[in-house]
Amino acid sequence: MNITTDRINIRELTLKDAPFLVELLNSNGFIENIGDRGIRTVKQAEEMILEKYIVNYPTHGLFIVVRRNDHTAIGSVSFLKRDFLAFEDIGYAFLPDYFGKGYAFEAASALVNYAKRKGLTALNGVVDFPNIASQNLLLKLGFKEDGVVVMDGEEEPIKKYTLIF
Repeated sequence: MNITTDRINIRELTLKDAPFLVELLNSNGFIENIGDRGIRTVKQAEEMILEKYIVNYPTHGLFIVVRRNDHTAIGSVSFLKRDFLAFEDIGYAFLPDYFGKGYAFEAASALVNYAKRKGLTALNGVVDFPNIASQNLLLKLGFKEDGVVVMDGEEEPIKKYTLIF
């Protein structure tokens, strides 16, 4: 996948992105809103990329969001099929320096459009209850609240959203 918008490129994750992934996964926003993945080293990030993401390309996985003007990696978007959800799950995470600048909406909108072009009929999104910013972003994209789910390996429920095309 390679998607271009006015300000960003969304591209496949590669092993070269491991240092960025360590930074993103250990940022306060990621840990508070998504969870601690326990990835602390570049080697661990490389293993995660190889084992969880590259095997699922080109249609699903974790993708890097890069600013077009300076080629800086600023975040990620994901497109994953989870067993406990009826539809593919759209996700996003950005470094704190890029919060509130519209990048998450731009990237998530592009991913929704990609899903439509691929012939999907719906998407899910899941968000922790305190993460109001992400809840509002999903609503802005047209998602509707659709109950709660418990993520694999977790105990607490989180909000589920659905977008029907």
